[in-house]
Amino acid sequence: MKFDVESGEYKIALRSHIFKLANDFDYYINWVSKRWNIPKWQVRTEYWMMSF
Repeated sequence: MKFDVESGEYKIALRSHIFKLANDFDYYINWVSKRWNIPKWQVRTEYWMMSF
């Protein structure tokens, strides 16, 4: 499926998807940080290491 990158609709959809991911990610980091009392930066670092 080919997207028209210049299409405004596509950009809006992509942007809202990225924002949703960012919000979910922040929520996840806050939850883990509170649950196990780990600093947020550490949770973030370990998460990125796991995902690659």
